[in-house]
Amino acid sequence: MSHIQAYRRKSYWLFIGFAFFFSTLYTSIVDGFDELFPFINTTMIGLIIGAVTAVFELEFMRQIQRRLKFIQILIIRSVFYILLVTMVIFFELAIARIVRYGISFREVLKSAEFTNYLRNEDFLYGIVYAFCIIILFNFSRQMVKKLGQGVFINFITGRYVTPVIENRILMFINIQDTDNIIKKLGRLRFHSFLKEFVADITESIISYKGKIYEYVDDQIIVIWKPDDGLNRANCIRAFFEAKDRLREQKEKYFRNFGIFPKINVAINRGNLVHGELGYVKSNIVFSGDVMNTTSRVLDECNLQQKDILITRDIIKDIELPIIYETHYCGVFTPRGKYEKMEIYSVIEKETEYV
Repeated sequence: MSHIQAYRRKSYWLFIGFAFFFSTLYTSIVDGFDELFPFINTTMIGLIIGAVTAVFELEFMRQIQRRLKFIQILIIRSVFYILLVTMVIFFELAIARIVRYGISFREVLKSAEFTNYLRNEDFLYGIVYAFCIIILFNFSRQMVKKLGQGVFINFITGRYVTPVIENRILMFINIQDTDNIIKKLGRLRFHSFLKEFVADITESIISYKGKIYEYVDDQIIVIWKPDDGLNRANCIRAFFEAKDRLREQKEKYFRNFGIFPKINVAINRGNLVHGELGYVKSNIVFSGDVMNTTSRVLDECNLQQKDILITRDIIKDIELPIIYETHYCGVFTPRGKYEKMEIYSVIEKETEYV
């Protein structure tokens, strides 16, 4: 199983686990713990809704939402979830009665008990509860998507109201030869090109525990906690995974834009100030010399014509997988600094086929 497949599986289980928890919570509140039958019903309803929602969000919506307006996405989701919740609750409760009482589907529909259940408030309450929980879950996911990974929770908890110093691994991703791409495509088409590029590499980054911090024109800034980035060389694997993902989409880029994006990456490590900034528009930001230093390392990528350069601060603490090898690329002094830095490139070893 690839790393991205494992990440997707984890996302599926998140949806299903969330639905299971809130379905059993509903039964605990409404029916108590006296009977097993209501728990079986709501558990099945929760698992079915969770599984279908996961497929809908992670497969269908993931593919189409980048091309739709917000109002279109809102309408599609609203209609889908109303139909999903109503149909799952209705048919699951009907099938449960077929199994429990040994009667046919038609007999269930004609039974006074089932008819009364549909007409009383419990059926409506169940639909409204399930619909609200799904909307709450997806609202939270959208807030995370808009604000950034971890930012939503940090705003709520106020973790960075008082700034702190934290050690982080930084990756600056840059599209090569941007000026010529803009000249060929124009600014509007370049934005569409950039949108596709970001969408194609995002999963590679987050599946290796990277957090996308900021988009700066043609650059993406990614941040790892040291343990997350160094473990299994995640910060380096993310780069090569992103290259592979782009290569898989090469035909799409040439068909739509006539250009294929190639990337440079600089990876560095250091202490950053992490805290909330702004009043009218608040954000949780990183600041510190390491940001500028990493940008200078990215400049060296262009000067030395390397796809990836990493500093000695990373090399000395990371255990590279056997498929990669490093090459010493010399020493340079970042602009405005006095201390020199050793930098290294990383390449994939050539595989010999027997």
